[in-house]
This record gives sequence, C-alpha cells and structure tokens, in this order.
Amino acid sequence: MADGKMYASEHGQSANDEINIIQEGSNYGWPLIEGNETRDGLESPFLTTGSNETWAPSGIDSKDGHLYVASLRGTAIKLINLETGKAADSIEGHGRVRDVLIDGEEVYFITNNTDGRGQPDNDDDKLILLPGS
Repeated sequence: MADGKMYASEHGQSANDEINIIQEGSNYGWPLIEGNETRDGLESPFLTTGSNETWAPSGIDSKDGHLYVASLRGTAIKLINLETGKAADSIEGHGRVRDVLIDGEEVYFITNNTDGRGQPDNDDDKLILLPGS
C-alpha cells in the first residue's frame, strides 16, 4: 500500500470480520481468537466489524490515507480512515463488491452478484470506474 504497510481482510466465522496490518512473524489468531479477543502472542486486528455485523470483506487497496475495502455482504466499498480506524460506506448501490483497484487517481471495482448469493441484474457482473475518481 502507499503507506508502506501490508493490510489483509479476513472473514470471521459469522461476524467479527477483520482488517489486519501484516507484520513478518506475527500470528493473527485464527482460529483461536477473532474480533476484539486477545491472547498472549497473538495480534489483534487494526479494525473489526464486531460481534453483531459482517461485511464479508474481500479485496482492498489504499488512496489518500484511506483503505478501500470491497464488501460482499455489506454490498458497498467500505472507506477506512487509516489515521482514526473509522469505517464508513463509500460506494453503494451495486450489490456485492468483490475487489477494488486504485490506479493513480482512478478507482475501479468489480461486482459479484451472479455467484448465487447476490441479486443479479441482466448485465451483472461488472467492472466499474468510480466517477470522479
């Protein structure tokens, strides 16, 4: 990523999805801990959805101090402020979002509605260029 860190998205069992900052030699706990749980020798996530929510996070990329996280269950791209760790829906209305790619100033994403879990349109799935990116 642009800030020199490596991030990974991880599905929880039924909630507690995680965004982790990857560091060499670290153990992120699966299956011993998830979400906000702690245990000696295991890393807690940078961000978790908590025990009552799931995004089913997928692909991620970064731009201007934010992570853009594709969300299959949350049907949006989550925009995470890397300074505060706060997340918000950024791009909605396209169904399940599988992946996001940032190329310079342009933000692309792909939908994944025809896998039997989404609500497909006749012209799904799509590669979309975010207008104004």
